[in-house]
Amino acid sequence: MRKPPPVLYKYLSSERVDVIRDRRIRFSQVAAFNDPLESSAFTGPLPEDRQLQDVIDDAFRARQSNRAVEPDDILKAFGFSFANVLGVLSLSEDPLSLLMWAHYAERHEGLVLGLAAEHPFFRPDGYAALLDDVMGLDTLRPVTYQTARHCTLDQVALAMSDKAPFTKSPEWSYEKEWRIRKHKENAVTILAPQSTFPVWLFRLPPDCVSAVILGCRMRPNVRKAVAGYLSKNDYEHVQLYQAWPHPIEYRLQLVPLTLETIMLPQQKLVIKNVPEAEVDSAVARCVDLPALKVERVLQPDPGLWTVVATAIVGRGLGKEGAEMDWSTAGLRRG
Repeated sequence: MRKPPPVLYKYLSSERVDVIRDRRIRFSQVAAFNDPLESSAFTGPLPEDRQLQDVIDDAFRARQSNRAVEPDDILKAFGFSFANVLGVLSLSEDPLSLLMWAHYAERHEGLVLGLAAEHPFFRPDGYAALLDDVMGLDTLRPVTYQTARHCTLDQVALAMSDKAPFTKSPEWSYEKEWRIRKHKENAVTILAPQSTFPVWLFRLPPDCVSAVILGCRMRPNVRKAVAGYLSKNDYEHVQLYQAWPHPIEYRLQLVPLTLETIMLPQQKLVIKNVPEAEVDSAVARCVDLPALKVERVLQPDPGLWTVVATAIVGRGLGKEGAEMDWSTAGLRRG
């Protein structure tokens, strides 16, 4: 099995800043994942007007009272119950996936946590260490993307399989996913315990968090909350970044932040008298700042342009920004 990269990333919605505040992170049941076909034998509709939990409860009650029950319902109940004593934390190798930000981080209003893969949080301990060779508990494992299933579409087989929880269809390969499973008995908090999918929260040590990346559409009140949590919860070591659309390409870039610049106070760099042949070079130089936005403005003088870059205060330009002439600024690349 290949070794995980030094840092893996967890995409979160804005309301999940409580992960930083409370030092708790959710491990979810496989059956609760957004792809119901990934590790589920439920390929058809449930009985009309009945929820999954109703089918499970009825099957167990019938079995306990020796009443007749459909074999398929017993398999569903047994397989569902076994599979859902284990919670899964899904992480990604890529903190800048446009699709992941859109789908899992509330359309760029959320955040991404960078987690140190070598931290003891990701190593088996105690009872989990004994089961590691059999079940792969408390161990980071990469997801394999392939068209063939590792086992038949049977709930019991899926629940018992060591490989099925780490296999997905190639359509999901952009996620570059790693997973770790923990037993629900190790959760420190359980919310909605009577629901079909209780929320299992596990302790997340602050020193496991190596980076926090803010979405480009994060609301000011959420930014303030993040700043407050990072300033007083043993997160002094954490690297803070802003994910921002690249000024000239369809991708995101990482802009280093501090707690002082987390509200994105902006400044402008104005470069005048750029010859037309040098405009692309001036734009590239501004992107290297990195700049949040770059504009080209044609000057009245024939063949000359002004390039205006908007950056975050603290990038070395001063709070008032800077204005310079291309011919004397020494900004040519190379």
